[in-house]
Amino acid sequence: MATTSRTKCRDCGCLEGELHEFGCFQEKCPFCGHQLQTCNCFMEHISPRPGSRRVVGRAVDAFDGMTAAQEAEWERALGREGRIPFVVYPNLCARCGKLWPPMFMVPNDEWKGYVEPARRREMLCRRCYGHIKKVIDAGAGRRRTGLKTRRGTAARRLVQR
Repeated sequence: MATTSRTKCRDCGCLEGELHEFGCFQEKCPFCGHQLQTCNCFMEHISPRPGSRRVVGRAVDAFDGMTAAQEAEWERALGREGRIPFVVYPNLCARCGKLWPPMFMVPNDEWKGYVEPARRREMLCRRCYGHIKKVIDAGAGRRRTGLKTRRGTAARRLVQR
């Protein structure tokens, strides 16, 4: 369903299709695709401050804040790579396609036990996640994975035979 209105960024207020204000927490990094404010890509593209050291791709003591010169250098590097304009991509349930399903939390081990690897970075609605858990728990698939069930180690013994 296409919309004719342009959504605004909830942090900097730019309209869809425009660049975020520099420093906006919603901007994506053009180098890695993650949140620009929390990735470490800047360390590969700006000069370190005097006296700083880098260990395993991260700053040890000097990147607690950029100098004005470093910030300008980082902005130039982003410009050369091509900053990513703000576009809203809707969240969809990977199984049923429900638009903007409410988010809920599942422990990582549980998620890995029920959701196949290719889908783990996608979203599921609570109803579809519940269905997946129900059919796996009821079927042989749970025993094949060797994960704990209500029967505990009985499922593991079946796997080891």
